[in-house]
Amino acid sequence: MGTAKAEHNLTKLFAALAICLFVGYIDLYFFTSSIPDWYSNLVVPAFVPPVTDLFYGIIVMAVLLALSLYCILKDNLNKHDARMSSILFTFGLALNVLWFYTFFYFRSIFMALMVMIMVLTMLACMIYQTLRSTVISSVFLVPYLIIMLLAAYANLQIVLLNPNLPIWGNF
Repeated sequence: MGTAKAEHNLTKLFAALAICLFVGYIDLYFFTSSIPDWYSNLVVPAFVPPVTDLFYGIIVMAVLLALSLYCILKDNLNKHDARMSSILFTFGLALNVLWFYTFFYFRSIFMALMVMIMVLTMLACMIYQTLRSTVISSVFLVPYLIIMLLAAYANLQIVLLNPNLPIWGNF
């Protein structure tokens, strides 16, 4: 019986990793496709790390999200709080992809800033909800929150440092 539960938990871990690394892959696709012809020409604040560090940061972010999702999935999804956490988490992942899509694909840094505000709001809701259901999940979300706060500040600075860019980007 114990081995079946361990295998079931291992399946949930692999599922969480697969989902979040897939989202990270999508984020990386939008990011890397814009580097040579657009992102490298932006004026960025001095605290923004080099492109290679950002690449690894996206992977770390995906792993942190996967560990958080695993904690949510490991909890009993029949409980209302755990189910709500998983719904918020799914919506948060979608907003994460939307930010990368808006910033790097549509090249709309202002609209991306608006999306980032939604990401941060959803992340605050996710942390609040996971504190109610699976506390350890929120431990993995706090570093992600710090990364997103830095990304939001960088996004704002890029908006201010590049006033000549169209507000709507390539929409």
